[in-house]
Amino acid sequence: GVHYPAGFGTFTHKEKRPGPAGQEWTINLGATQLQVFRTIFDATFASVSELETPARGDGGVSAIIVPSVKDFQFALPDDTRAKVFEIWVKYDLSIRDPQGAEIGHWAFTAYGKTPTAFLKTDEEAIQAATVVALRDAGASMITGLQRDQRIAVAGPTTLLALMTSFQMGFRTLAIQERSSEVWRTLGAVK
Repeated sequence: GVHYPAGFGTFTHKEKRPGPAGQEWTINLGATQLQVFRTIFDATFASVSELETPARGDGGVSAIIVPSVKDFQFALPDDTRAKVFEIWVKYDLSIRDPQGAEIGHWAFTAYGKTPTAFLKTDEEAIQAATVVALRDAGASMITGLQRDQRIAVAGPTTLLALMTSFQMGFRTLAIQERSSEVWRTLGAVK
């Protein structure tokens, strides 16, 4: 299951930056990041239940994932000394047992940058950088989940292939043990 904490789906970063305009920047990640995470989890796991709380003791789920934004930063063209906007987001996925006790966590970062040359306003540029960062977050989640040996990402086809592989491995082991017995018996007969 997945528990999206309050504020994850409405996450907004506000920051007043010094400069000629003294502009306050408002960057809204919430709804889009929630959509990205839902899409990734639905595509990755056989079934996903969204939970109201980060604990569910009824045995209906085998693990609970609780995503959170740990850090958010952005850079403006004045900061980068180039005509680009950049976004950095650090996420943490808390992995919990069905009762809600944390059993591990996985942190990853997302990065997005966009040039200002093709966009009419700074707001469009920062929004485009945000979209690129969220796309990077999705790619990081998919590749990271597949690389972590503690997590088996398996749909029906992948699960069947894993089970067949295990079955063949156990058959090979049984044949090796029997052949060792045969060789010992033949060695004793000599």
